[in-house]
Amino acid sequence: MFRSLYSKLAAVLTGLFCLVGFAIIVVTMFSADMYQQEVNQRLNSKLADHIVAERLLMRENRVNQEAVEDIFHMLMVINPSIEIYLLDTAGTILAFSAAPDRVKRKRIDLGPVKNLLAGHATLPVSGDDPRSLSGKKVFTAARIPEQGQLQGYLYVVQKFQLIAAEKRIALSTKIEEDPPFVNADIGLIERVLENLIENAIQNTPRGGAINLVLTPQNEDVTIQVNDTGCGIPPEELAHIFDRFYQLDKSRKSGQNHSGLGLAITHKILKMHDRSINVASALGSGTTFSFQLPVQ
Repeated sequence: MFRSLYSKLAAVLTGLFCLVGFAIIVVTMFSADMYQQEVNQRLNSKLADHIVAERLLMRENRVNQEAVEDIFHMLMVINPSIEIYLLDTAGTILAFSAAPDRVKRKRIDLGPVKNLLAGHATLPVSGDDPRSLSGKKVFTAARIPEQGQLQGYLYVVQKFQLIAAEKRIALSTKIEEDPPFVNADIGLIERVLENLIENAIQNTPRGGAINLVLTPQNEDVTIQVNDTGCGIPPEELAHIFDRFYQLDKSRKSGQNHSGLGLAITHKILKMHDRSINVASALGSGTTFSFQLPVQ
């Protein structure tokens, strides 16, 4: 009877220890995610403040189109992982750096924005995701202008960091100081980068890494997106740019997609009289690269 009781107590205690251990791991992971989101929110808040301080984004409650387009171009080069939205005093979206077909909302709830700017909220703070009618994202914002009569808000969200953070994927960029301007359609090339990074996130397992590299080379700039994902089988490389083509689902680490992203990327670069190259090794990762002409 003693042995039986001892065995039962040991089993119960073992189960409790396992449960507590699992709870600690979950809490630690959640805390790490929250901390990363808080850090990103603090860093990007300085970026939003800097943009408003350096650029006259609105004049007499109207969008200063030249200044806004200049900011869109600058951010695509320096930090393509964020999007900026120009809001009026009611939260209506007036202008944005995202591809037009990706933005689903016409208005942003200003409640979280005002709480963040007033310093009343505990970070991280989530606000409306312009790309989703119901989704939320960590954001940063700045008042326009810094002083004087309110004309609107600058609303900054991250496109890829939160998705990558959920999968413990490290995102990094390698860009030389003062990169040259290139001859290209800013909106279409942004779509190319967006598709390539989304593809990399989709096919990179937990704990992997994705790098965006810009390298000036004589009269061109070479852009590379490389990942430490599962790689692409040699027999499938010739088909990855075909419309609706999808890799073997067993090789993917993310959600299923339509298979149009790489086809659209190929088409956009073809419109620029440019090609896209891919190098891949199973179990090691994939690198997509293309070149754009320097102005």
